[in-house]
Amino acid sequence: MIRDTNGKYLISSLGWVDKGSIWVFENQTESVRIVPLSDATYLTLHRGKQNLFSVGHHSEKDRFQITVHSATNPGEVISQVFIDGGRFSFHGDLNVWTKVPKAYVTYISHSGIKNFWLILIEQNRQDIQFQQFEWYDDSFDKGYQGIVDVAEVPDSELLLVTVQRDSNPILYDPSKQCVFRKLDLVGNHGNPKAYFLNTRSEVWMNDYDTIVKLSVPDFLVVAAKKLQESKDGMSQFIGNFTFDANERLCVVARPFSGDVIALNVDSLKTRYYCEIGSQPLDAFMLEDGRVIARDWHTGDLLTGKMKRRLFG
Repeated sequence: MIRDTNGKYLISSLGWVDKGSIWVFENQTESVRIVPLSDATYLTLHRGKQNLFSVGHHSEKDRFQITVHSATNPGEVISQVFIDGGRFSFHGDLNVWTKVPKAYVTYISHSGIKNFWLILIEQNRQDIQFQQFEWYDDSFDKGYQGIVDVAEVPDSELLLVTVQRDSNPILYDPSKQCVFRKLDLVGNHGNPKAYFLNTRSEVWMNDYDTIVKLSVPDFLVVAAKKLQESKDGMSQFIGNFTFDANERLCVVARPFSGDVIALNVDSLKTRYYCEIGSQPLDAFMLEDGRVIARDWHTGDLLTGKMKRRLFG
């Protein structure tokens, strides 16, 4: 989830439920509204600076669109770029592109090749660069192992690229269009996503049932903790994770436990828990301890209150 700095809105998108819309929770009224943005198959949300965020609109029609929004007025499109084949066009306030991520990945046909393409926004020139990942070859089971996400490494030109059912994220150098380094998580073949902290030189990732903390810029695993037990010999994944405003707690949704927990970022011990019921997949903890979450299958609103856990 993305939260505006004033604490008025929480913004989420679960593609199989929301498709081309964003889900907006209004804190003051504790109500939800669905805001249609496009006819996309699903959306991806990307945190930016100064309360801005961008949205990737992924479609089965070989088109890709990126829109820029303010978290204080999430339904308004400030700027956008349309990509259709090799053609693209920018619209709106072009200055905002320096304040949102420049790197995106989508599955489209470009130059006659249907594949995952890296889309790089050249922010000062309103231009776009398309790159294929040469390392994404037949060593991957492409029927099951799509590219999950791309994240920009702070204070670096490198990108961190993750693949479905894989525990070896790729540090990618877009200037040389090659692998800089392959990382090792804990080998659980998860669908990892990366969250670079603002207050600490760390990146946190999920590896199926385990949360993993890596130091930056060496990208070594400094701590990991399994957060979801197996059932009948089958591993069960954890949901999405976020951080509180001070980045002292990592908040993790656990759909197979029906709860949301908050970990101390130093010790990885569980400091708070909320038995919220159903199967929470996306969650956020507000300053007053309230938990706002969404159900995995339906996207329905789930609410609760954190309780302190003395041992975790």
